Amino acid sequence: MQNTLETRLENTNNEQSTKYGIPIKYYKTYFSLLEELKSYYRGLIKDDIFGKYKNIPFPIGLRYIEDYLDGFKIKYLGFKINSINRNCLDGLWKLEDDNRTVIVFFNANTIPERQRYTKLHELFHFCQSIDIAFLNYIDKIILENKLPIELVQKLVDKASDKAVAMYLMPEEEVIKKSEETQDVRELADYFEVSAQSILYRLKECGQIEFY
Repeated sequence: MQNTLETRLENTNNEQSTKYGIPIKYYKTYFSLLEELKSYYRGLIKDDIFGKYKNIPFPIGLRYIEDYLDGFKIKYLGFKINSINRNCLDGLWKLEDDNRTVIVFFNANTIPERQRYTKLHELFHFCQSIDIAFLNYIDKIILENKLPIELVQKLVDKASDKAVAMYLMPEEEVIKKSEETQDVRELADYFEVSAQSILYRLKECGQIEFY
């Protein structure tokens, strides 16, 4: 039988061990909550953002989420990364004093596809800030102490990433196109995303087993 000190050290190591950047202690809870948020955003994007459109051309632009945010004026402002601010985030959003104008800041040094991704990521963060259902869900996680606050913040950010992926690469279209071609570069060009992004999405959509 381990003595008390050894047991404490083992428990500490288990809490500090991570998988995909998530402490093992919270791994199952974190990814279970993430799956719930993915399901929520899957329905939101398919029904509320894309629902009224019969045909959506690919690659998908910003207009659909901008239409969804009807009533808000959206401005995009690029900034440059240099030796002074090279550790700056790719982007962020700010609501002006009129509460109707959303300014999305993005790294103008990146390629157009990355800029589009950043703009969408920030717009989904803005959507989170005005989505009562989402806010109530996050409040419940915090009140029930399901995750430490830093992991709740990570969960919110990852949920925005997942929403962007579902927006740019809808599951039905990913499956359809992957049945037409197995060329990763061709698929990436069709959706105007990186090869890494399409590979990960192919796995999420059950089109490849490993990535």
